[in-house]
Amino acid sequence: MIGIDSQNLLYIAASKASKSMKSDDYAIVEVFFHNFNDYYRNSSDKKFFSVWEGVLDENYRRRIYPHYKTNRNNQLRDKINSNVINMIQEGLKSYGVLVLQVEYAEGDDLIYGCCEIFKEEKEIFVISRDTDFIQLYQKFNNVKVYDPYKREIVGKPDYDYILYKSLKGDDSDSIEGLNGIGAKRALNILNNYETIYKTLNEDSRNIIERNLKLIDISKNADMPKILEYIRHQKDKHDFHVNNENIKNFYKKYKLANLFKNFSFELGTDSFV
Repeated sequence: MIGIDSQNLLYIAASKASKSMKSDDYAIVEVFFHNFNDYYRNSSDKKFFSVWEGVLDENYRRRIYPHYKTNRNNQLRDKINSNVINMIQEGLKSYGVLVLQVEYAEGDDLIYGCCEIFKEEKEIFVISRDTDFIQLYQKFNNVKVYDPYKREIVGKPDYDYILYKSLKGDDSDSIEGLNGIGAKRALNILNNYETIYKTLNEDSRNIIERNLKLIDISKNADMPKILEYIRHQKDKHDFHVNNENIKNFYKKYKLANLFKNFSFELGTDSFV
């Protein structure tokens, strides 16, 4: 089974389209599915789930920490409109992909929830550049994280990754860590954490506890609702792939070049 951090892959597609001087909606969609088809070809069971960010500004983490992700100012995001997302979600559904989106949940929460719901699967490959998913190694024995940019499996750390990030913070999400603690010092603290923790003042302890709530995906107070949503969507979903549905999607949006490159998978070489 393969899980796709779709927003993450969408930004990669938008970046590639922009560099090729093709930044219109259809160019982004074409690059996205060019990349997706590589994963599709290499999947033996063709079972995919795709997660998307919620649309609400307020969520569990912002209720705890109003500064959460306030540093995000990405020009690529401005180029991605609802039309692009709607087309991609429609295309993914034509492949039999389980498409998931909850207004109050982040993609991280849905990825974690799917790993929990599908924990009986032999293997789950999570495709994303987001380092937050490294923590999945601490929670699930059947999960591997694949970096689509480096094109390699992310290694499993031999230390408590969640606590490590809680100590040093996470600049990409505007989460402040302990004052003066970077990556190297955070690793050193882990080696003697219980002893050092006793020497910390109350403010430092509060920062660690807050960060654990922010960074450890399993601690999301909305997780029971998220799991129930995923179970409901899973129970009514059919992972069966109908090649005719894929063909009709390409035909509808006139993605001829993409279809031509993928047509041998469908047993046809034209839209007719």
